[in-house]
Amino acid sequence: MQSEGRAFMPSLFAYLVRAVAHSFPVVAFFAVLMVGLASLNADGGSNSTMLITLLFFYGALFQVLLLRPRRFWSRTWETDDGKPLLTIANLWRFLGVSLLYFVVIILLPVTLIVDFTPRDTPDFRNAVASLAFVAMIPWSGLILSVFGTQLPAAAMGRPMSLRKTLRAARKTWWKVLLQLALIALPAMLALFWSLNQVAPPNEQNWPSPVIPFALSLVEFIVTSLPVVLSIGILCRAYEQGYPPESAEVTPVPQPEVAPAAAP
Repeated sequence: MQSEGRAFMPSLFAYLVRAVAHSFPVVAFFAVLMVGLASLNADGGSNSTMLITLLFFYGALFQVLLLRPRRFWSRTWETDDGKPLLTIANLWRFLGVSLLYFVVIILLPVTLIVDFTPRDTPDFRNAVASLAFVAMIPWSGLILSVFGTQLPAAAMGRPMSLRKTLRAARKTWWKVLLQLALIALPAMLALFWSLNQVAPPNEQNWPSPVIPFALSLVEFIVTSLPVVLSIGILCRAYEQGYPPESAEVTPVPQPEVAPAAAP
């Protein structure tokens, strides 16, 4: 299957449309899980549990988009050749790598902004949040465009050589950065703007708690679109920059056939 994807790489638009379609069952599954955890977190749950579950969600998306199962509903957790779709061992490996990226992309700029922002700034917390959001957009795009192919490699349990990553990024980093800026970023900003125009549902105003729960599910699924697009862009760059597994196997030498004797 991987070699087929390598032999014929669809256009970016077709690849992302297929990514959205293939990722929907996993997005729906984690929507139920994340909304349920959010309700528990409101009652005193752990934020670390939410973060780890979210990173597992991202790892599952990488696996789904790279394995590309053809029949989700008849064999939900397997591909056509019987490989498991969500490999827990690889998800734990992805968790370790993505936590490192979380520190570099989010915690590092936030820490620097907090240190350099004067404490007497009016509305200090909102000022820090706004500056961090603006700074993380180009910073995260640059990091992901150069090193982002390590994330699909981690999710699939494949080698993550830094030298190989940088060699592959020489050909793809500017394309990935441009695609993230022109596709994923506008989708994210448009969704955030739309959600800010709609007041959050108040559970006390609904006749049943099922209604706000269902609305939260829809909100999670819709806001996952920029994430799916970003992961799809990274997966496509990974498939373009790295050979399939079948190409990394040393070919078996064929025995030489002796030439026929001249008559």
